[in-house]
Amino acid sequence: MGEFDYEYLKFPFLAAILRESIIEDTLSNCLRSCKDYWIETLRSHDERRAIRQYARELIEYRNKGISPPKSHRANRPTPPLPETKKVEDASLSKSNDENDSSF
Repeated sequence: MGEFDYEYLKFPFLAAILRESIIEDTLSNCLRSCKDYWIETLRSHDERRAIRQYARELIEYRNKGISPPKSHRANRPTPPLPETKKVEDASLSKSNDENDSSF
C-alpha cells in the first residue's frame, strides 16, 4: 500500500486484520505475519506503537474470554505538523549568526 501512495490506509487495514485474527479467529494465520512483518511496514513510529498497543489490548480481551466493545478501536496518533517552519527558522538563525559577532 505504501509503495502506491496508500500509506494512510495501512493503519486501519492492520487494525481490521488484527481484530479478525485475534478476536474473531477468522484469520489465525495472519497474526504472526502482522507481528513479524506488516506492522513494521508502517512508516510512522507512533503508528507502530499504537497498533502494537491495540493488538495487546485485543489479546487481553481474548485471554479474559470476553469480546471488546464494538466501539473499541485502534487509536491512530495524530500526524505531526508539516515542518515548513524549519526552513524559516534556519534562515533566521543564519542571519542572526552573521549579525552576532560577540562569540
